[in-house]
Amino acid sequence: MDLDGYIRAINAHDWDGIVSYYTDDVIYEDITLGERHQGRESVRTFWQSAAADFSSDFRIEVMRSFGTGTDYAIEWVFKGTHDGSNPQLGATGKQFAVRGFTLGRLEGDRIKENKDVWNMAEFLSQVGLMPAHA
Repeated sequence: MDLDGYIRAINAHDWDGIVSYYTDDVIYEDITLGERHQGRESVRTFWQSAAADFSSDFRIEVMRSFGTGTDYAIEWVFKGTHDGSNPQLGATGKQFAVRGFTLGRLEGDRIKENKDVWNMAEFLSQVGLMPAHA
């Protein structure tokens, strides 16, 4: 898999480019949000919602990654401005940089399974929706 190309597509908010890295029957889980998406179109909607609900300028910075040919792991920082329209998390306009990681499985050179985990408390604290922990 072309990790650099995949991250470039994410950071450009290139929805077609992003989903081109997935198999037709991809399973994409955001464990923190408790969401599971199956198929390219469902995953496209997930990414579009991230831009609409959380941050219109989000980007991912890869800290490190590795793969075995069939499995991969990525440690990343999800950055942006909390300007989304999610009514449960009213936009604060504050910057955030939240650490997380991805575990996944490949089928050929495409993503078959993807699981993201990140720290919701860290996000909420940074955008001012939860007191910062000491």
